[in-house]
Amino acid sequence: MSFLRLCLISLGLISLGMLAGQLRTITVSSPVIDRPFNTDEMIGVIEAKDTTRRGTLRLALKIESIKGLEPTATPNRAVLLAYGLSRDDVSEGQTIKSAARLEPSYRPTHPGAYDPAFRDYYRGIGARGRILGKADLVELDLVSTGQWLQRFRSRVSAAITSSITASSGQDGAWAMGPFATALLTGKRDVMNTELVSALRGAGLAHILAISGLHMALMAGV
Repeated sequence: MSFLRLCLISLGLISLGMLAGQLRTITVSSPVIDRPFNTDEMIGVIEAKDTTRRGTLRLALKIESIKGLEPTATPNRAVLLAYGLSRDDVSEGQTIKSAARLEPSYRPTHPGAYDPAFRDYYRGIGARGRILGKADLVELDLVSTGQWLQRFRSRVSAAITSSITASSGQDGAWAMGPFATALLTGKRDVMNTELVSALRGAGLAHILAISGLHMALMAGV
């Protein structure tokens, strides 16, 4: 292979990589909150839930509407803390309505540090914050495909947890049923807070994230 041909192939591959990055940026583009503000009404579909290290429920929401924001300025997704709810009160696929305090994603603490806002942007997350007061469960007039899939995933995870727990004959904080479910599905919210804290303390929480391990398990099954 001639040097010129090698250079042309390298240049083509670099260009394709840059194009892929630009296309990714365009496809995930979403409005982002640029200042903190309170809203009297926010409606969103629960896509995921987990708990912080302090045990506070954290919800990832697909935003339907935010009072005070035009549709073109409304983020696609937001991550909110729900101090008045527990993880057993809500499920993926449900729609909640509440007042909320919305803020921009966290910025780096110093130049060159990890940038949470960059990560949030490529996840389509345009706001973070917390739910204010009571959150009500509501029904949308039209259930989207994404909402249906979230409900289906929640039911499947519940069935897996019930089946594994029943067969293992264990319960309590160290039951293996919820751990096996989290390992298979990546849903940490089914696990007891004590067990999650123990995994974090041991530096093993990363094994619960969806990764090649889960793909290998599915391929083996």
